[in-house]
Amino acid sequence: MKHLARLAGILGLIGCQEKLTSPADCPALCPGGEAQILDEVLSPIVGADSSFRGYVQPFNALALLVSNGLRGYEERAIIRFPRRADSVIVRDTLRSYIIDSVAFGLTLVARDTNSTGLQVQLYRLPRTLDTTTTYAQVEPAFVPENLITTIAVPDSVNSGALRAVLQGADLARVVIPPADSGVLGLGVRIDAPTPTGVRLGSSASGTGAVFTTYATLNIPDTGTAKLRSFVLNAAFNSSLSAVQQTDDSTLLMVGGEPSSRALLRFDLPPRIRDSATVVRATLELT
Repeated sequence: MKHLARLAGILGLIGCQEKLTSPADCPALCPGGEAQILDEVLSPIVGADSSFRGYVQPFNALALLVSNGLRGYEERAIIRFPRRADSVIVRDTLRSYIIDSVAFGLTLVARDTNSTGLQVQLYRLPRTLDTTTTYAQVEPAFVPENLITTIAVPDSVNSGALRAVLQGADLARVVIPPADSGVLGLGVRIDAPTPTGVRLGSSASGTGAVFTTYATLNIPDTGTAKLRSFVLNAAFNSSLSAVQQTDDSTLLMVGGEPSSRALLRFDLPPRIRDSATVVRATLELT
C-alpha cells in the first residue's frame, strides 16, 4: 500500500490503590507503585487494510449528483414517475379529463456558490428506467428534440425548491402515449458557463422530484366543471456517471459513487490489552 497509517496512543499503567477495610488493611494484596505514562506507535497490519465499495448505491443515496464536466465528464440524474391514470371516478362513474397544465418540482440541496448562470434542464426519457439503466443507454435521449423545459436558477439561490410549469402548446412535450402505460421518464442535466455540479433531492431523503397534473373534469349531469390535481412522487431515481470510478489497489478509497469505505486493522500487543488503559489515541493518515 502506498499510504501510511499509524495509531499513536498514550497508555496509563495504573498501579492498584485499593484498600481492603474489612476485615483488615492488607497492602500486600495490592501492588504499589505510581502510574506510568507511555507512548506507543502502532502501524497497521500489512495486507489487512481494505476498501469496500457499494454500501450505498446511487439509487438509494440521499441526493442525486448532477454535473457538467466538473471532473472532466458529465453526471446525470434519471427519474421515473408512477403511472398516471387516464380517468378518475366521480360519483361512481369513470370519467376522462382534460389537462390544463403540469408542473415539475425539484429540490436543490447544494450547489457551488461561486458558480453563476446555472440552469437545470429536464429531458424526456424512456419509461423503462431502473437500477440496471446505464449512462450509455440514456445518453442518446439527451438531445434538443427531447428537451422538456429549462429552469434558470438565480445566482442568489443556493438551496430550496425549483419549479417549472408547462401549459398550452408546451404540454405536447409531456404527452404520455397509451403504449407507455401512463409512466413518464425524466432526465436531468445542468448547464453553466463553467464546469460545476449540484446535489438534488432524492426519494430516499423524502425530497425527490414531484410531477403534478392540473386537469378539468366535465360532469354533464351536473353542468359544472370540476378541477382536479394529480400529484405523483418519483417512484425511482438515480445518478449516472459517464465514467465509472476504478479502484487503485495501492490506495484506500473512501466515498465516491457507489460509496466506498475503508477498514484498517491494528494488532494491539498483550501489554496494552492486558495491563494498560488507553487514555488518548490519534489516527494519522497520508
